[in-house]
Amino acid sequence: MNGDQHGFGIIKFLLQGGYLFWALLVAELYLLMHADAFAWTSMFILVSNAAPRKDYLGYINGLLNQVIGITYMVGPLVSGYLWSWSIKHAFPYPFNSHLAWVASSIPFLIGWYISLGIPESVNVFASGCDEQNHSVSDDNE
Repeated sequence: MNGDQHGFGIIKFLLQGGYLFWALLVAELYLLMHADAFAWTSMFILVSNAAPRKDYLGYINGLLNQVIGITYMVGPLVSGYLWSWSIKHAFPYPFNSHLAWVASSIPFLIGWYISLGIPESVNVFASGCDEQNHSVSDDNE
């Protein structure tokens, strides 16, 4: 038995056949899809709860969708440009090939810092509710 065939045969087999790669890729995509769904759902709930009145819900959710669309357009455009620029030049860290990742962490950190100031009242659904008993008021009365 030579050194290449010693131990971890199943892992070597999976790596050679690409099975481990695909299994890990599918697991990562599964986790990514579920985390994405939880994040967007939480964001829509927080924004809806921040509406001062029930009749503003449509406007606020429409504005949120516009902002999301703009970020989906601008994010890859800017990141792609930064990554392309950084691999064409021989600068040290953080201006090397990590520049796009470093630059994308800046809005994340700003958003995280701003989120620390979200009032606790946003955590309770209040739009269209009675002030005293938090029951939904009937607009047809």
